[in-house]
Order: sequence, then structure tokens, then C-alpha cells
Amino acid sequence: MRTTYEGLLERTPHERPFVLTRAFFFGSQKYGAYWTGDSRDGFTELSNAVSMLLSAGISGLPFGGADIPSFVGNNTEHTWVVGY
Repeated sequence: MRTTYEGLLERTPHERPFVLTRAFFFGSQKYGAYWTGDSRDGFTELSNAVSMLLSAGISGLPFGGADIPSFVGNNTEHTWVVGY
């Protein structure tokens, strides 16, 4: 992530690079944002994504995101109204 950040900064020195990654590590908060990855539909996956974002945030990685409502599965109105 650091190498990508520095490469983008070298290419366009007057613009702040934005790096979005799936793999992050201690110190990544200096170089970009993380993403929790593709998720399935349902409240269990939503709960897991929120838990991961909160855990990473408390660990010093505050800028992250998740696919909501989801990326994989049957994403219908019925799925989210009824839940699992």
C-alpha cells in the first residue's frame, strides 16, 4: 500500500493519492483506506462487516468501508425486510 501511495504521489505530486485496498496492516492508515471485501446478502454478513469496521477503527484504522447491502447473493427487498 505504501509503494502504491508513493508511486501515485510521484506521478502526480500536487494531488493527494487515494488508495483503496483489501489487505491492510499496522500503519496503513497513513496511506489509504481499506475495504472489507465482497459480502453475501443477509443480516449475518452485515453484522460481520460492522464488527470488522468497528474493530479496525478501534485499532487505529478509521477509514474503511463495506459492500452494503451486499455483492453476492439474492439481493431482493424481501431478503432485507424478512432477514435471516
